[in-house]
Amino acid sequence: MGTVAATLTLQGSVAAIGGLMSMSSFLVRALAVYALAVALTQKEGPGGVFGRARAGVIREFGEESSVAAGVQCPVCASFWLAWVVSLLPEWAARGLALAGVTVVVERLAQGQKLEIVL
Repeated sequence: MGTVAATLTLQGSVAAIGGLMSMSSFLVRALAVYALAVALTQKEGPGGVFGRARAGVIREFGEESSVAAGVQCPVCASFWLAWVVSLLPEWAARGLALAGVTVVVERLAQGQKLEIVL
């Protein structure tokens, strides 16, 4: 399998809550949302906290509820998490973004396809 090198130049800004956000800040926050969404919906978390929270939501609202679906689907959870991450200070978003990059690298290393299903 060959190697592909790509250069990505990002310029400009994107619309955000309260005004414009630089493209780099937008990407940092998008990766932060991705990291949190995957952690909350698919991982057990430190001490099993995410797994227990998901199980509690499913038990409380029922397995077929939209709330239960929301805590098991990264895309669904990301809608709500995006609002939270948009309010975080930049340093916190960057830390979460590094976790997001780690999730992507881990999945690629395991040979998983990165798909976005809407």
